[in-house]
Amino acid sequence: MGVWMWILCGLGVLLLLFAIPLLVDVLPASVGGLLRSKELIHFENTMSLSRERDLSVLFLMPLFLVALAYYRVLPSRLPAEGSVEASFGWTALFLLAYFVFRNLCFRLLGPKTDDMRIRQVTGRSIFTFFVLLCMLMLLTYVAMLPFRLPDASVTLVFRREIEAMYLIFLLRKFQILRMYHSIPKAVGFFFSLEMLPTLLFAALLFFF
Repeated sequence: MGVWMWILCGLGVLLLLFAIPLLVDVLPASVGGLLRSKELIHFENTMSLSRERDLSVLFLMPLFLVALAYYRVLPSRLPAEGSVEASFGWTALFLLAYFVFRNLCFRLLGPKTDDMRIRQVTGRSIFTFFVLLCMLMLLTYVAMLPFRLPDASVTLVFRREIEAMYLIFLLRKFQILRMYHSIPKAVGFFFSLEMLPTLLFAALLFFF
């Protein structure tokens, strides 16, 4: 890695240390949301927890991007021997495009209601799963260190963890939508809010 990537990696580790006190409060409730959709609703309704979760996301994001870039977790047409900096820029750009489009779908196609609790649970529960994913990746990475696995193996493990966490998130998201809406509306919102951004992201990864 180049100098700038080492600096960013060091910054990511420093921010991770700042995130630890927040994670002590956030993780138990986040694990509850992993198991039951009602816990996600309770999580979003607890203002202090949701704020700590959002701050944790900001602290964890730099190290998450470095990990994805270094291990080439997102498939791309970039040459395998290309610089980590190029991989980082590509990874950050595509994730930014995904979240911008996802937020746009939520604002234009999401549930039209004045109940902020419903809007928060519908739009922000993905951040809880992001925190869980970062912790899972960190723990498995530490567990794999003694075995000195090749980068390709670490890449595969990270990809499977991302896929598994995202599938659980989709299940919980549909359950939440079903609590507030009829089945046809829940299916429509689910497609508009989650499937459309996912299909766009998959298409970008395929063509670029």
